[in-house]
This record gives sequence, structure tokens and C-alpha cells, in this order.
Amino acid sequence: MWKFIKYSFNKAFEKNLLNLIIFFIALSFIGVFVISTVIFIFQKIGLLSENNFFTETLWQGFRLFFDQNAIFVLDSNKNNFFDFLLKFNLTIFGVLIFSSIIGIVTNFISGRIESLRSGKTKIEEENHIIFFNFSRRLIPLLTELCNAYVKEKQSFVIVSTEEPLTVMEKINSVVKIPKNITIVARKGYAWQKSLQDRINLEKAKQIIILKPDAGVTYKTELDCDVEVGKSLASLLASKHWDINPCKVLAEFHDEKRGFLYLYYSKDIIVKKMEQKGNTWQDPDIISSSNLKNSLLAQCTNTPDLSEIYDNLFGYEGSEVYFVDPKNEKYSEILKKNQGKTIKDLNALCDNIIIIGFFQDDQRHNLGWNKLFINSPIDFPLSDNFGIICVAKDEDQIINELNNIDNQSKEVADISPNFKEDNKDINVSMFDYSKENNNLYLTSLINSIIDSNYYNNLKSLKVYRDKFNGSLTDKKFLPAAPDYKINKDEVNHPLLGIIFHILKTEEKNKFGFQIYSINKQSSLSEKLSSGDTILNIASKSEAESLKGKSEIELSYKSAPGGAHKKFKEKLIKLINENEEVILIVKKSSSKDIEFIEIKKDQISKDQQQIHQSFEEIQSNRQQMIKDLNDNVTFEEKNLEDVTKDMSMGTVMEYEKDNCYIFFNETNQQIQKFRENPTEDHVMINNFVGFSNLRLSDGKMADHSMITEINGYRSKKILEDYKAKYFSPYIGNDVIELNSIVSKYLAAGTFDIKNTKLIDLLFSRTHTVKAHTLVDKELTATFCELEKYFQNKNETLIGIIDYEFDKDQRRKIKNISINPKQTENIKLDQGDRLITIANFNDLEIVNQSRYLHIL
Repeated sequence: MWKFIKYSFNKAFEKNLLNLIIFFIALSFIGVFVISTVIFIFQKIGLLSENNFFTETLWQGFRLFFDQNAIFVLDSNKNNFFDFLLKFNLTIFGVLIFSSIIGIVTNFISGRIESLRSGKTKIEEENHIIFFNFSRRLIPLLTELCNAYVKEKQSFVIVSTEEPLTVMEKINSVVKIPKNITIVARKGYAWQKSLQDRINLEKAKQIIILKPDAGVTYKTELDCDVEVGKSLASLLASKHWDINPCKVLAEFHDEKRGFLYLYYSKDIIVKKMEQKGNTWQDPDIISSSNLKNSLLAQCTNTPDLSEIYDNLFGYEGSEVYFVDPKNEKYSEILKKNQGKTIKDLNALCDNIIIIGFFQDDQRHNLGWNKLFINSPIDFPLSDNFGIICVAKDEDQIINELNNIDNQSKEVADISPNFKEDNKDINVSMFDYSKENNNLYLTSLINSIIDSNYYNNLKSLKVYRDKFNGSLTDKKFLPAAPDYKINKDEVNHPLLGIIFHILKTEEKNKFGFQIYSINKQSSLSEKLSSGDTILNIASKSEAESLKGKSEIELSYKSAPGGAHKKFKEKLIKLINENEEVILIVKKSSSKDIEFIEIKKDQISKDQQQIHQSFEEIQSNRQQMIKDLNDNVTFEEKNLEDVTKDMSMGTVMEYEKDNCYIFFNETNQQIQKFRENPTEDHVMINNFVGFSNLRLSDGKMADHSMITEINGYRSKKILEDYKAKYFSPYIGNDVIELNSIVSKYLAAGTFDIKNTKLIDLLFSRTHTVKAHTLVDKELTATFCELEKYFQNKNETLIGIIDYEFDKDQRRKIKNISINPKQTENIKLDQGDRLITIANFNDLEIVNQSRYLHIL
């Protein structure tokens, strides 16, 4: 109790000087009251006597000691020279004593305030989030988290090399901190043992290690990454983290370096996993470079995607939630909705959007956290599965899912005309960077190529002041992909079934749940998504297996590589028998069925599916090959381009339809200048290239992507986008600090959020835009949702544009999860945003937990 009172006093002391003044006033009143009470009691019981001569003299001495004015009221008739001299000395002595006491108290208070404000005292917060390094990411990250924690109390501890008072002044100047949020700053480094004790690491809820900014202290990205790695390894090895192995999220520039430090710490991590069990959240890393490149690359496919990312993974309005079966408040809700598909659930829900399912089964051994985004139209919610949805809050989710049984509605079919962003893409990249290392550029180019969804990337021109041979020889470009679809290779199709492994109650027994069935497979008439293949057998073996229980029939294998061994068994059975029996537990009836498939039918299906896979592979390989000839580099003085920018400059590049401006820099950014100027060149390019002239009456098919380095610069350009019409179909402003802050904030609540973002940026799923071709369309969100669900896409939002007479546009409104039963009026050019899948071959080639039979 005393410890808590002391800490509360210290925190108030540190926060505001007014608290100190109020404290002394209160202390004075309390002191006078207590002493007066004691004197009064002593008088009542007779311990004080005014008639005692000695006490009268003593009292007069105390008056002279305490009151320097008492010497002037002495009666000169009763006191001679020596009386005045001695009593004057007594007064001087009192002045000296009290001056000394005041000086000591003043110095103590001053030192105490200095100690508190310089972050030298230990904090007593609990369940707090600790941030290491005051980088450019911190301010937007704190802004996101203040919005996220608006309904609950939370404490943040900032550890940096700057003075705590300076840190707090910078934060308070930019971030509006709610009353329920406490922010405390301390000075130091993560690897300092004394600091680890001062920040109360053993009571923390989470640690976030931000990559420091390159500049004077850390001259290269390598320096920055080593500082993060050094901090990560030190914290994991500390006695404090050993007591409290809280969640750790570390930001690196280079993903490989992040995994290097993570692997170095594997002994500690594995040991802690053995102690805590497989459900324990092990430390995770992110690559800020990969994240930025992924988003920028995706914007070439889907213009204005950055706006969707900001809205979907921000904490204003609706956001993503994981409805976990391990959470008691969700377990019964999920059980009663088992068997329903995404389409079923979305048809019945009016306030939330189901975007997928997930399974986090860590029984027996550590397994992948499986996320099934935009799952096939007939894939059902299964046992031990959770729901991934977009909603305004948890209460809305609970109310909606609880009342599903009471919902009964017919959603009308509609037949609108939409156009996808599948036009040919010709990219012009304007690289204003001065860095000698070209890795950032080659990584970005490869990300753009890798993320291309429609295989419609036709050319890519890079303009820069100077190039070196490592770029112009193009050896960095990706090789034509090999999807390993031939016989005896991992993705060779046999039955056309995509599946994932299901654990059972026994460690060495498995089932294989069907995720999807290729339309060209004859098994699509006999099996359904959600059915579980328990085992396979020859026709003669199958007879002896009938009547056995599910666990007895389940496939037996060592945990590692069970899917590979199962496929090998299937190949062997096909080679040795004319027919093969699939032992299947049906998802709908829960019955176990023995399904016979003929060898000749397997061969026919295999040939057709393999042919379709070959076509997918060939198309991709041809695109990569063509790009090798159409990735070009041109030396151009870009400073002159910016300096001489005119109304007609953009028309020189009119034949290309995607413009990317970027500036990879290791220079010190002006983080807290009131008017940072490092982005002036990019702002000038943004304004200059906004003079693109459109053909009369024709809507734009060009897009522009501008990368800037400052958070405030992004706010300026966002304001321009909201107030000025643009000739572009999409006008994305990419700012790394905002991107990383949303990613980290999402991971703070649930690490599965980061896995979801990674999936959306991989060649497994993508975010697509559909532009309305009709003059206008009036429909409910439910009707639009059904329309896209039938195309196996999940509708998540709408971008409503305002157009001027020249068909230039600006965003009027972005709706993620709008009111679903109300009519929405859409005009020509408005865009609907969906989550879609790549083809089956890409899915199994990219996924760690989806495999093909």
C-alpha cells in the first residue's frame, strides 16, 4: 500500500507542478490543525502552565528563535545591553537554522523533481506496453493506440535516448492523449540492466522495439537493425523477461537480419515455449522495408488501396476482429453456427462482414495459425474454428451472431456492370534517392512484379540521376517461376483437392480437411469443401475397415510432413490398384463414407487439371520473360524535372499509366520541425503531375503513387486529395511511418492481424476494386455482397467519388462495413472493394498449410 501511495505521489510530482503546490497547502493546513489540537489537549490536562517563570523565559526564547520580529517588541526598561545582545544572537541563530532547513528542503525537492523528470526512478505501472526507440513511427503509432484504447485504461512507457521531459513535450504537441491513457518516458537503452528494472519489465504486457531512424547516431540501416537486434537479444535474455515472457514485436529494416537475431535467441524461446506451452505467443518480427514495398506494389494493381488499408486497419469506425473459440464469450456462439459458410453468415448478418475463418490448434505440437480468407463459397465453419470479421466493436459481433437464428430474409439478385482494374500497366518510376546501395530499388521492382495479379504488367521504366552496372544488367529480375507441378513434384495434382491437416486427440493420428475441389475434378460431385479425408485404402483393405471409429480410421504418421507421406501413399495405391477408396467424414451429416474412385477417372482428371496448371504457369512465365526486355533504366536529372515542372511536364509520360515517385533516404528527417521541408520535392511532383489532361468525356485510367517521408507531409497531401479534383483513378500517398504504425497497432491487439495483412499482400489473396460502368445503381450492401459472394469474392467496402465536368475525381466517402440493409446510391465510376483469391496453383505454392492432392 505504501509503495502504491509513494508511486502515485511521485507520478503526480512528475506530471504537474500544481500538484506539488496543492500538496504543500494541504500539508500546512494538516500540520497547523494537528499541532493546535495537541496544544489544546495539553492545556486541558494541565501539562502547560503560563505561571511558570522558566517556561515563560523558554517561551520567549522560542518566540525569538521562530520570529525574527520579536526582538523589536522587547521592553527596553526590562532589558539591558547584554540582554539585547544575547537575545539578538538567539534570533540570528534561528534565522540561520531556518534558512539552512529551507535550503535543504528546496534542494531535495529540486533534486527529486529532476530525478523524476529525467526518468531515473522506477515506474510501478502494470500491464503496460513498452516502446523502445523514439523513431518517426512512434507518434503515428501512439495516435493509433490512443484511438484503439479509447474505452479502457492503458499505460505506455517510452524508452529513448532523449530526455523524458523533451519526449513528453514532443508527444503532447502532436498527440491528443485521452484521460484514460497514461504515458511515461524513461531515458536509456534496452540492453541496460538498470533500465530493465526501472521500467518494471516483469509486469509489462507487451514490448515493441521500433527501428531507430538513420542519421547521426545510426548512419546506415545496418546500424539501425543491429540496435534492434541487440535490444531484442538482451531483453529475451534478461531475468525480467524470464519472469514475465510477454509478447515482443521487433521492427527491422531487413527481414533476414530480423530472423538472424530471432534464430540466435532460439534456445531461450524454445525453452520458454516448453514451459508455457504451444499457445504462448513467441517473439515476432516485421520488416518495414517489405511492408512498404508490398503496399506500394499492391497499389499498382488496385489504385487507392492505401485508403482502404488506412480505413480497414485503423481504429476509427469498423476494424478486423478474430472471434476465437478459446474465448468463453464466443465458444457457444461459434458452436451453434458450425456448418454455415461465409455466404450463409453474411446473408444473415446485417451489421458485420465475415471475411474468413481461422484455426489455431496447438495440441501436441506447435502448428501454423491457419487463416482462411475469402474461403470457398461452400467451405463451412468447422469445429475449433474461429471467425474473422469486420465490425464496429465486440458487442456488435456478439449481438449479431447470437441473433442469427432469428434472422430470415431474402436478398434479391442484382445484375450490375462492373469493370476490374485489369488493363495493361506501364509503370514510370521516378527515383529521387541518393543511396549508393541499390537493394531498395531492386526489392521494390521485384515486389511490383511479384504482386501483379492479372499478369498485365507490360513495362517498367526507371528514371534516376545515375545508374550502375548492377542494375542495367538486370540480373536481379526474378527468374521464370517453376510451380513444381510435374510428376513426383510437390504441387503435382492427382485428385484436384486442396486440403489442410487436422489434428486429432492422438498425437500421431491426422485427418485432411478439404478446402476446395477443382471444378475439373469428377470428385466435385461426390465431395464437398469441409469434408475430412480420414484415410485411403485399396478396395480389399477397405472392407476390413468398415465399422471402425473415426480415430481408428484416421491416418497415422509422425507429426512432421504428414501431408507428404499421405500423398505418397495415394500415389502408391493408384499405381498398384484399379480403384482407390477414400474414407471420408462428411461435413454436413458427420457420417463416415467409403468413396470409390477409378484409376482411369483419376488419370482423366489429372490430365485436365495438370493442363490448366500448365497454362497458369506458362502465362506467368511469359509475363516474366517479356518484362526482362521491358524493364528499362534512363538517366535523367530529376532535380531539373522538378525545378522546371510545368503544366505540360506530365504529358511527356502520358503513354505510361502508373507514375511512382519515391525517395529512399538515410538522411536525418526533421521530425519535429513545425514546417519539415524534406518532402517539398515530392509535394511539387504531386501537384505538377496532377495536371494530366483527360480525353473529353473519358474517365481516368492512370494512377499515381507518391512516397513521402514525413507524417505531417502526408496530412498535407491527404488534405489536398480531399479538397482538389484529381485526374487519376487512384492517387496513393505512401508514408512508411503510418504504414508500420497501423501494422504494429494491429499486432498489439492480436498478432493474427499482422498475419492477415501479410496474407493480403502475398500471392494468395488480393484486394480488388470493381468500377461501376452503369450510369447509376441503387442497391443494398446485402445485395452487392451476395453478387460478389457468388463470384467467390468478399465485399468489404465502397469508395464513393465526386466527379467534376472533366471527369476528374475526389473521394467523397469511404465506407467499410456500412449499414447493410439501407439502399446505397452509386454513380458511374464509384468503386467497390473486395477480397479475392489467386488461382489454386498460386494458393498451394504460397501457403504453408494448404496442400494439393
